[in-house]
Amino acid sequence: MPISGSSTTLMKTAHSDTDERHPTRFGSQSRHISDMSDPDANWFTLLGGQDGWLNSANFIDQFDFWLRGDYVQVPLRVETVERAFRHKMELRP
Repeated sequence: MPISGSSTTLMKTAHSDTDERHPTRFGSQSRHISDMSDPDANWFTLLGGQDGWLNSANFIDQFDFWLRGDYVQVPLRVETVERAFRHKMELRP
């Protein structure tokens, strides 16, 4: 995908030093925005997916969010989580 950015920008990419057209590389990275005055005001996007493992089912599951500059809200108040996330999964050993 054509994308802007470099190793020192928010739209982080890795590339060789050149002023010519060139390929870029991506690694696992995240964007994170939090409003410290509101525990529910947290937004994340993970390029490289939830786990960051190459070829995993979730490796690029958030790529479209990352490309559009969108985020997933992650609230911290229990009542907000219960209201926003209707499905619950309990994992037991």
